Amino acid sequence: MIGDLDAAKKVYEEAGVPNQSILKPLLSMAEGQYNDAVAEWRALLENGEEENDKALISQNLAVCLLYTGQLNEARQILESLVGSNHSFGSLLFNLSTVYELCSDKAGILKTSLAESVAKQPISGDLNLDRPSADFKL
Repeated sequence: MIGDLDAAKKVYEEAGVPNQSILKPLLSMAEGQYNDAVAEWRALLENGEEENDKALISQNLAVCLLYTGQLNEARQILESLVGSNHSFGSLLFNLSTVYELCSDKAGILKTSLAESVAKQPISGDLNLDRPSADFKL
């Protein structure tokens, strides 16, 4: 467990419906209940209420899948986000970690990832210059 979960639960209970939906799987993750969090993240994606946060929700789903041993699905989700021009630091770091866990050719995969991201257009706060640490190079 991490952080002040009691305070987080209090905020969750006091929050309005929109905030509750995204806090619930975060609390499940913080408590190490990754299977529950997987179901909760999937439900958020399916009901489409948090459309603006879809990339972040998908990344969190992938992290939970990683913790539950579903590396291939986690990799697929993260790669699809990068393919859709959602290249933010934590996503790249998590995908690089998955590459290290899935392949003995992780260095090649991470270099290819860096080259792919470098070609993406800048959009808002996404796809900005990325330090090599994001790619674990």
